[in-house]
Amino acid sequence: MPRIDDRSRPADGGLLAAAEEHYRLLAENTSDVVARIGRDHRIIWISPNITTQWGYTSEQIVGTVLDDLMHPDDIAATRRSRDSAFESAAGPDRTTHELARLRTAWGDYRWMSGVVHLAITADGEPTLIIGMHDVDELVSAREVAERNAARLRATLDSLFDAHVILEAVRDDAGNIVDLVHVEANDTACRYNRMTREELIGARLGEISPPEVAGALLAMCGGVIESGEPLVLEDFAFADRSRMMEPRRFDVRAVKVGDAVSHTWRDVTERYERDRHLAHLATHDVLTELANRAALLDELSRALPTARRSGRSTALLMLDLDHFKVVNDTLGHSAGDALLRAAAGRLQQAVRVGDLVARLGGDEFVVVMRDVVSSDEVHHAAWRIVEQFRVPFEISGREFFATASVGVAVSDSLSSTDDLMREADVALYRAKERGRDMASLFHSDVLRPGSSPVPLQE
Repeated sequence: MPRIDDRSRPADGGLLAAAEEHYRLLAENTSDVVARIGRDHRIIWISPNITTQWGYTSEQIVGTVLDDLMHPDDIAATRRSRDSAFESAAGPDRTTHELARLRTAWGDYRWMSGVVHLAITADGEPTLIIGMHDVDELVSAREVAERNAARLRATLDSLFDAHVILEAVRDDAGNIVDLVHVEANDTACRYNRMTREELIGARLGEISPPEVAGALLAMCGGVIESGEPLVLEDFAFADRSRMMEPRRFDVRAVKVGDAVSHTWRDVTERYERDRHLAHLATHDVLTELANRAALLDELSRALPTARRSGRSTALLMLDLDHFKVVNDTLGHSAGDALLRAAAGRLQQAVRVGDLVARLGGDEFVVVMRDVVSSDEVHHAAWRIVEQFRVPFEISGREFFATASVGVAVSDSLSSTDDLMREADVALYRAKERGRDMASLFHSDVLRPGSSPVPLQE
């Protein structure tokens, strides 16, 4: 162990004086405050720069207990550290570090980082050499950073949305090759099925399947490179490692230095709910067919298209014959079952792409686009009539429910109202003629008095 005094070798007094002078010069010319502490924790010697550093004179400090200068909250820990250093006197040299607040002559406390070194005097007594460096600004900055980090983490953890900060990992050429998690809130940890300690520092390529990591790298890496924020609504994303079916997300990403602040929200339920509401707005609840609103929208688009193409649009309106009997004899639940069965049968009878709608009650409509000849309409109408001649099985009973069909075909002047009215007139005539048949509205001249004519089988 080093000795700061060596009285056992008086012949070497010159060497001792030179060593002490060397020690004094080092202590007095360093920016650190250097002190010698005895076993009783009293200051034996302190460097003169204490005047410029702490505002005291050496005379004011020497002989005092170091604890008297410390903040009360730091005394116990630093004293235990010094006691431990003294107790190791019989062992090898030992250097320890302390961090404590000391009171200056100006009345404020400043953070000091101390390096404590054990030495032995010529009398064999242990003494501590302590070098203390002012780190108040560094500690204050660290505390501010920690408070800001804690505040940020508390804010992020209060969010229901998953949020991470991903920092770019670049190769030697400067290309982004991966992204590493440097911050994450609780929601993001739950989504990734990892603790925060596991997620922070983890790379996308390490925790995600290649296709998932690739998609996120492309999105978030693009934000870092371009600086342009990313906003995606109802984004379909399939992470096969965490979910069986694709889900929908609202995604936000913004550049933060060489990193990206990435937030996502699972909106699958909202998406499905909105899609269901949109479906209800255009579909019949009972049969799942298009409703009147969807029918009118289809006609509003089909008729202008037909005029431009020189083709026609046909509208087939049909009723179930004697439907009231089913409701009266078997009840409304059986009637509803018949309507659902009729809807399915009608969809099977028409062309792929034809719109099938339910107007209400037992009244259905078919819209045929791009009609080239009347034969197409003729065959479609009679195919429907024939399909409905096959009996239905309702509540375990066989029931016949034939159909009457009224047909109207557009020309260059036809409007939606015209086509609906003409099909209705043709349907009425089919019922008058005995039901279980189809009738075509005669639309050669479209003048008042035009009348439907029966379609022959």
